[in-house]
Amino acid sequence: MQPAQVGTFVAGLSHLKADLPQFKNHLRDFLVQTKEFSATNNSDLYAEEAAREAEAARQKALAIPGMVKPSEINEGMAD
Repeated sequence: MQPAQVGTFVAGLSHLKADLPQFKNHLRDFLVQTKEFSATNNSDLYAEEAAREAEAARQKALAIPGMVKPSEINEGMAD
């Protein structure tokens, strides 16, 4: 890791502290860049985005009559 990379990362953290989604993206990008971290399972970094996208797709399907089985509609409401 180069000192310039660390300096850019720290500067980015201080500039993005008020914008949580951008802050998380910046942090995730830095972690992926590090060789030690990229060798491990980093799927949990994307879990929040995946859940948001899945919910958006579900809501889109619910807006169209007949796209979702009635049994799936009731399961989703129980959550």
